[in-house]
Amino acid sequence: MEILHRLPPNDLLRNHLKAILATAFKLNVIISLRILIELHKQFRPQYTQDIQRFLVFIKTCYSELPGHMDKIFEPKSPIKIKDINDVNVSSTLDEIYAVTSFQSDKKAPDGNVISV
Repeated sequence: MEILHRLPPNDLLRNHLKAILATAFKLNVIISLRILIELHKQFRPQYTQDIQRFLVFIKTCYSELPGHMDKIFEPKSPIKIKDINDVNVSSTLDEIYAVTSFQSDKKAPDGNVISV
């Protein structure tokens, strides 16, 4: 993405505009925003549903940000579990925004508590 961002927006890039924009819309990262803005400034592509969906996604991220601030920036204590297999990954990932450790009741061979 960094390489694409540094490429000059000229006619050689125009042939690949649709593929680059489609990829950037899917990635949703800062560098993608830079690429999207630069390509839209230079080539003025037609308005598509991808643009609308992307803008709605960005608006949703920012409007929901205040409700997630504590989840993002507050230090989390380790989540205690009996076994790593007991973790429901999809529901846990929906609630975790920062590095979070899991602490198991199982003991390591040296007697220490296992942290994942």
